[in-house]
Amino acid sequence: MAPNPFKKMVRRAVHGVLLVDKPVGPSSTKVLGRIKGMFRAQKAGHGGTLDPMASGMLPILLGDATKFAQAGLDADKSYRAQIRLGQTSDTGDAEGQLSQPQPVSCTRESVEAVLHGCLGPQIQIPPMYSALKHQGRPLYAYAREGRSIAREGREIVVHEIRLDAWNSPDLTVTVRCSKGTYIRTLAETIGQRLGCGGYLTGLRRTGLSAFTEADMVCLDTLDAFAAQHSSPQQANDTAQESRNLPALDRLLLPVDALIAHWPELALTDQQSQDFLHGRQLACSLAMPQPPEGQAIRIKDAQQRFLGVAHFSLGILRPKRLVASDPSAISSLGDS
Repeated sequence: MAPNPFKKMVRRAVHGVLLVDKPVGPSSTKVLGRIKGMFRAQKAGHGGTLDPMASGMLPILLGDATKFAQAGLDADKSYRAQIRLGQTSDTGDAEGQLSQPQPVSCTRESVEAVLHGCLGPQIQIPPMYSALKHQGRPLYAYAREGRSIAREGREIVVHEIRLDAWNSPDLTVTVRCSKGTYIRTLAETIGQRLGCGGYLTGLRRTGLSAFTEADMVCLDTLDAFAAQHSSPQQANDTAQESRNLPALDRLLLPVDALIAHWPELALTDQQSQDFLHGRQLACSLAMPQPPEGQAIRIKDAQQRFLGVAHFSLGILRPKRLVASDPSAISSLGDS
């Protein structure tokens, strides 16, 4: 039977985190749409975009995991960046208009000294070619019109910067930094301090929070995995419907993967039922006392994730609830 091209895909409630190894070329939005379709997810989002020229870790959040997207945006991130000295770019990267070349007389020692000077807290001015908004429009829209908008500096922290390779005029560096850091701007700063200019020629996000390259799944692997686990009965279905969804689901990290470093508190069955109904809980002396003023992951007695709460002055206040495991709700109070 030939596949029906007009058959509408049936979406489903699926929950979890997938750390996709985005290739160079497609936008983050395009990759997000591809993963959403592959899993037939009703709801999907991401925890921090990458430019089309960049590759690496793109957190795709499905279902209830989208409620914790901000944790991905706020997390420290690691990058491997290629920088070329001797020229500047109007976009800060290889996709822009390049200036006339300048001589590069740097030594490895002078490069490492400049990198060391880039460590620590600092104020960074976001580039014009960025998606930050001004009066409802992204800055890159003004930049393409030849206009420059005054931008306020933002506080960032470069926790680590290491020279991995030096082959003048090209260098490769590893950077671990806080949220909001533009590696393109960092490349420009390095070139400026070396007195010859510089721009970004390649970028790969290698980590987010505690996750590393080993935790990523590439798109080709997802396609191959899905095809390998397709059943013969699915052979006549459309490409999207031939996915073995349970097999794909096993690749997902838990809903709370991006906040796994937060403190957690396990509740009794009755407390869990109250929590899932949005009720505040008074923390008794019999309960472990959560950190004052912090957000806390809440689990039930069976270690199922129920959501997050805020603890203050002895009161646990529900902030975000999840329903990704219906049995966690329906079974409460039955024991």
